[in-house]
Amino acid sequence: MDDVMETELAEAKKRRDDELAYVMGHALGRRFIWRMLHQVCAIDASNFSSDAMMLAYAQGRRDIGLDIQAALLDFDKQAFLTMETENR
Repeated sequence: MDDVMETELAEAKKRRDDELAYVMGHALGRRFIWRMLHQVCAIDASNFSSDAMMLAYAQGRRDIGLDIQAALLDFDKQAFLTMETENR
């Protein structure tokens, strides 16, 4: 990987971490993220459907939620656990 790409990736991760720090630094932000992960993205729900298009749609939503969850865990596991404790 060249230096320019590494720099761009590092800057993107820094921006992401700054954004997550802001959102996860507030109880309302943590509640919003929790609701998005569990009600909108349905990361814990079964996506089964006999309709292939509905299955693909549900799995796409779930994949987005899992990507967000992975970013949160990469950023700060304790903040994720705090969010989980507050919303269970």
